[in-house]
Amino acid sequence: MDDDETFKYLLEQNLHLNGHPRDSINIIASEWHNSILLSRGEASYEYYLSATKNLQKNKFWQKITNGGINEKSYYKYQKKLKKLALDKETELPLYVENFDQMLSRINIPVLALFGETDMTVDWKKAKKLYENTLEANTDLTIKTFPNCNHNMWQAKTGGIYEFEESNWEYIRCDGFLDSITNWLNKLK
Repeated sequence: MDDDETFKYLLEQNLHLNGHPRDSINIIASEWHNSILLSRGEASYEYYLSATKNLQKNKFWQKITNGGINEKSYYKYQKKLKKLALDKETELPLYVENFDQMLSRINIPVLALFGETDMTVDWKKAKKLYENTLEANTDLTIKTFPNCNHNMWQAKTGGIYEFEESNWEYIRCDGFLDSITNWLNKLK
């Protein structure tokens, strides 16, 4: 899992939470994915804008990008993308090549904590990745927390703007801090 794969998950899940129908989510996510390929292929900013009209109009995209992608940031991102290899399966840039091999070399105890309403990262995919790479060489402890988001706050939806839009109080997930303390005490 890399930054762009994670962002795709975040985009799709939060569009769903915002009430977008599946076909609309697919169009917006496809335009976002194509925007990466266009940037990497050195497409002009004008062409990028014409190929991502639905994405550019989307309120969630506007919010998460602070009003959209301007020409300067587009070309800056384009320069960065040219240096990165693409994942053969997802066609997304690899920020850390051979990440699973790197994880499999870890040989110290690992505590992995996941919020089950995480809409930022596909926690089930991350959990599986950890089990497949870390479990063989290390003492891996995994704990999940229902009704908790990516940052381990109690949450109903796990949407990225859930707290901001609902003016909720930040309350840590039940047992989150105790899980860390107990795990650290077992290491002694």
